Amino acid sequence: MRGLRRWVVRAFCVLLMAAPFVVVVLWLALHHKPVWYRPITLDEAGIEQARRDVISTADFVSDRIVQGDSFDVVLTERSINEWLTALPDAWPDAHVELPPEIRDPAIGLRDGSVRVGAHYAADSCQAILSLRFRLTVSADKTRLMFALDSAYGGSLPLPNAVVREALDGLLRQAKRSRRKPNGTTEPLLDTLQAVRSADDLFEGISLKNRFIWFNGKRPYRIESIKIGNGELRLRVDPL
Repeated sequence: MRGLRRWVVRAFCVLLMAAPFVVVVLWLALHHKPVWYRPITLDEAGIEQARRDVISTADFVSDRIVQGDSFDVVLTERSINEWLTALPDAWPDAHVELPPEIRDPAIGLRDGSVRVGAHYAADSCQAILSLRFRLTVSADKTRLMFALDSAYGGSLPLPNAVVREALDGLLRQAKRSRRKPNGTTEPLLDTLQAVRSADDLFEGISLKNRFIWFNGKRPYRIESIKIGNGELRLRVDPL
């Protein structure tokens, strides 16, 4: 018994000594800025250039869908973040209002996943909050799958319960503010409308891999998705 008591006392002392170190490590992890998180600031000229880039990309996709042959669309991390920054000024109708505690959203494309992050500041707490999503196409090309892989505050994994509460509020707000023209389908908006709660995101959303392009109401599907090295590569197959 004496040996066991001494072991318990020593273990307790070690835990007491390690507690401050653990707290410091957790604090640093929470306030760590991920390498991929690079929000972009644009001036008026940059916003106008981003608007032209979006129009040029949409024209390219329209032309290729009309031609009827499969083609690749390659979107870079930087271009997506520039479009995201330009939304409030260039396309007010497409902009989604974020809660005041959240600012500077940014997208990262790494290791087969899409990372969505933003700066959070409230009640003396500041951190870069981020979500990591997986996008895949089923083997038979009939379904497009979208799932939340993990969530972080800095580099610290966040409990699912905390993520659920935060995401449910954001989902309700995003659905109220986003609409699409009748007779069209868009992968991102269709995914948003298919999500009933944050639980659906954790379990994964499966969409029919058949969409309608707004120009000419032409059908198409996503043949493949490749994500990495700051790029999102989509193989698009007109139907």
